[in-house]
Amino acid sequence: MKASLAVLVTTLLGSNEAVGLPKLPTTSYDRPPSSRELEPEAAAGVLSRATFAWLNPTLRLGNQRPLEEHDLPPLSKMDSSQTATDNFDHHFEAMRAVGTASQPNAVALSLWRSFGREFAAAGVVKLLSDVCQLATPLLLRHMIALLEGGANAAQGVRATLALFAVSCLQAFSLRHYFAQLFRTGLRLRAAVVGATYRKLLRVAPTARVSSGDVTNLIGPDSQRICDLVPYLHALWFAPLQVLAALGLLYSEVGLLPLLPGLAVVLGMLLANRAIATATYRCQQVLLVARDLRVRRAREALGAIKVIKLHAWELAFGERVGQARGQEVAAFTALIRLRSLLAAVFASTPALVAVAILGTYALLGRTLRLQTAMTVLSAVNLLRSPLLFLPLVLQSAQEARTSLARLQAFLHAAEARSLTPGPLADVGLRLEGVELSWD
Repeated sequence: MKASLAVLVTTLLGSNEAVGLPKLPTTSYDRPPSSRELEPEAAAGVLSRATFAWLNPTLRLGNQRPLEEHDLPPLSKMDSSQTATDNFDHHFEAMRAVGTASQPNAVALSLWRSFGREFAAAGVVKLLSDVCQLATPLLLRHMIALLEGGANAAQGVRATLALFAVSCLQAFSLRHYFAQLFRTGLRLRAAVVGATYRKLLRVAPTARVSSGDVTNLIGPDSQRICDLVPYLHALWFAPLQVLAALGLLYSEVGLLPLLPGLAVVLGMLLANRAIATATYRCQQVLLVARDLRVRRAREALGAIKVIKLHAWELAFGERVGQARGQEVAAFTALIRLRSLLAAVFASTPALVAVAILGTYALLGRTLRLQTAMTVLSAVNLLRSPLLFLPLVLQSAQEARTSLARLQAFLHAAEARSLTPGPLADVGLRLEGVELSWD
């Protein structure tokens, strides 16, 4: 019996030391990367994966000293850039073979076919988290009803345990949702960078692809697409959360007290959208000001001998200081807008609750504890969608522009590959021509 229990715990935890069994040989991260054969996540048990306990050795070591490359766990094959790029190239070339690669959303469709399954699976986990989040106000209302009705201790314990279990399941599913989508975003970014690099090796000189375009594709554009992935599900779960919260409020207070709350929600959405738009514009101004400051500082450092010889320190210092002043002004405005956005985010539930409960009391209805706590718990469901939905819509537009640039680059003209052979015959003959470079 003890041996069977030890085997079961070992299977769940992925560890023999916890049950007193002999320690099996494990992969040491202190060895060179070429000798690290086992992936700790693949060798971990079910419970270790569920709680991310397989990361504990790395986190413990990072707490003791700065991590180095050989301290990190080996990368799984599915997370490698080669696997991600091969997967994307396979689907994009398949679309090119059937003549659909020139469609406006061909790159987005190829990315969906490459990583859409794991993205959709994370959406199912998010749906479970939202269901648990919606069940919390219902359980809270049930507990208050039990208290007001004089329930016994057994009923209270069952309701408390149910609320605790739902909260744990909600937190558990939400963490796995973000963990999966952040991993999917990194795979997608690796695919974009890898596809760009492979295309760059084949692009023809006549394509006129600048180094700035390539730098933007492997830098800001790929990062923008990667950052959108963890929050793209907000396009469906944000409206769902709003409808669920409004339905719960309607069942508790009725239609008339709910109307002022809807007005506050609409006003906050418009304010959030306006602030998000202003934040995006301020970020663009900040990027331009930062580039100007860096360029002027680089020019001054590159010509420092000439500047010192002619005593131009004050003039060049004033130019750099002026650019720095513009950068600081843009950054200050950005910080203020972010603070305002945070204030709107924090005050929305309170304002909605005040509007609903105030109208409920003005209508002459008796405000009970059950009604007040249910309303306060339900309006908290509006916090996340009111924040994420406008930001995700804006980020989706930016990512769409990045995908369009990537698709234009992937359709650039390619150089013709040389076939193997002895080159005995003339491959290209030019007679009586005038050549020039445009």
